Amino acid sequence: MKKHMTVAVFTLFFVIPLFAQPFTKKYIMSFLTCDASCMQVQDHIVNLAESDDGTNWTLVPDFISYNGSVPDVIIRGSKLYLYTPGNVKRYDNSTGTWDSNTSFVSITDSIGGQVQFVDPSAYVDSAGRIVLFFLNSTGNPMGQDPAGCQSYPCIKYFDSATEVPGSDGAQFVKNCGHRTLISIPSGSASDPDIFFDGNKYIMYISRGGSIYACQSNSLHGIYTAMPDLTNGMLTYQGGVPCGFFDSISENYWTYIHANISGSTVIKQAIHADFNTLLNNFNTVLSGPIIGEPSTTKTESPGFCFNDFLLTTSLAEIKSDFNIYPNPVTDKITINFTTGFQKAIIELFDITGNIITSKTISESEKYIDVSGISKGIYILKIKLGDNICFRKITKI
Repeated sequence: MKKHMTVAVFTLFFVIPLFAQPFTKKYIMSFLTCDASCMQVQDHIVNLAESDDGTNWTLVPDFISYNGSVPDVIIRGSKLYLYTPGNVKRYDNSTGTWDSNTSFVSITDSIGGQVQFVDPSAYVDSAGRIVLFFLNSTGNPMGQDPAGCQSYPCIKYFDSATEVPGSDGAQFVKNCGHRTLISIPSGSASDPDIFFDGNKYIMYISRGGSIYACQSNSLHGIYTAMPDLTNGMLTYQGGVPCGFFDSISENYWTYIHANISGSTVIKQAIHADFNTLLNNFNTVLSGPIIGEPSTTKTESPGFCFNDFLLTTSLAEIKSDFNIYPNPVTDKITINFTTGFQKAIIELFDITGNIITSKTISESEKYIDVSGISKGIYILKIKLGDNICFRKITKI
């Protein structure tokens, strides 16, 4: 979402705050700002905004912006991860605190060699690991824009890397092969964004002032151009995209940044498919919207769902169980790492309506979801006085 697909809407039934955290709305957007005088990447400033509908955005209260470019945001468990090229800054919802500084992010190959990268886009896989999609800039000449070519034509490689256990989103190992490669006769290719629509993984790539869209049936598969788009081109209205699939309306939300009257704004298009070029974009973030001059540039959107709204009390069951598979096709298994006699399981749709419930035991630790429609659901687990919620994707 540059995000993973998550719940689009839900009722306050699920909102059990853990701490007074600054994120109070359903969606979070990372973006950069740059005033009229800024000339270099070093002048870019990372910001966060939030929204309840994906269209009307306000700045996250009390967030302290900092120097960084092309940010992306993701939430896993009790932490928010804010990525910029080569760095990550974390917010811990269990303590209500931010890292005092950014942490260095590294990617190595299978034999331990350093992989150079820019434009990271984060996704949380079914095993709970953070995966980064990125433009591989290994071997790029010093001082050259990694999105362009020393001589044209050239090929740009877009890869993925999976988090090293225990590194807390800071160390990654590159996955085998390339997710996609693009031969560019001129211009540039950069800024991948990854999200899931319940059936397929979708990756956007910026081609300067346009967007290329491709898809794969597996997260680490080969991504090919959307078949109904000419050469995979989704729009010529702007660049540096991010996307999200709203499972309630079954529409896609595509965000880009585009030049307007000499400045840059972030725009949104809502569309049902990938059959035609997108032309109908509306401005959702700009300098004046966030209380800055009209000359202030707002660029490089990243997107995630605010999973903190699903956080439960301190009595949450935390790491004493795991749920698999997720995404699921027929049965969800709930495996507790410590012994238990019974647990009450309830499954809700994203509007808060209960779909099914079951009391599970050591001998029967699953819930059957084969008869429900594809989409996003909330699994409520009650073990004694402890309650927690988990998102489940039915495919």
